[in-house]
Amino acid sequence: MPFPASTSYPASATFSTVVFLWDGDSMNRGTTAGSSHALHTLMSAEANYAAKGQFFNVAIGGTSVAQQVSTFNRTKQFRTAPGKGFLFHWGGTAGLDANTFTDLQTYWALARADGWKVIAHTLQPKASESAPTIALREGINASIAAATSEWDYLFDVASYFTDPSDVTFFSDGTHMTAAGYQAVADLINDTIHLPVL
Repeated sequence: MPFPASTSYPASATFSTVVFLWDGDSMNRGTTAGSSHALHTLMSAEANYAAKGQFFNVAIGGTSVAQQVSTFNRTKQFRTAPGKGFLFHWGGTAGLDANTFTDLQTYWALARADGWKVIAHTLQPKASESAPTIALREGINASIAAATSEWDYLFDVASYFTDPSDVTFFSDGTHMTAAGYQAVADLINDTIHLPVL
């Protein structure tokens, strides 16, 4: 009895269990540029990510990292096989305070406990920051960069977007223009080389 003919599957079938999830504040939602510029939407079209998995976003504008920790359960419906889930956490732009780094550590630990590979982000400057706020943000960014054992990948957005008065990339001194969000997606595509890619 002959074996059945080989069955071919679309290339995307290989990645059916891979999940790319974004959480954090409004920086993930395309705020001021529109939902078409939410990070999960932009990344789903990037050359190194397109057709490599499923793309979701649970970020809520205006939330602090402490609030994101308290609502971490929103991510659980997107869990997948260990090593197949990549959680991009871009939080801290809203509600920046002295506890932000500790809250980030708590968030990363929760994500890893659920089997996610964690992609951390540094915090870009905002217009009209006071000197103490600048010092706080820069200190948090240094702590994020040094915490290499607590996240799996780091996107150092603060190194790329340094001038919130640059109207090419910033729409209101905090949020980005369409070109700014696209530039973030392009840089992630070019610099964050996940094992699945």
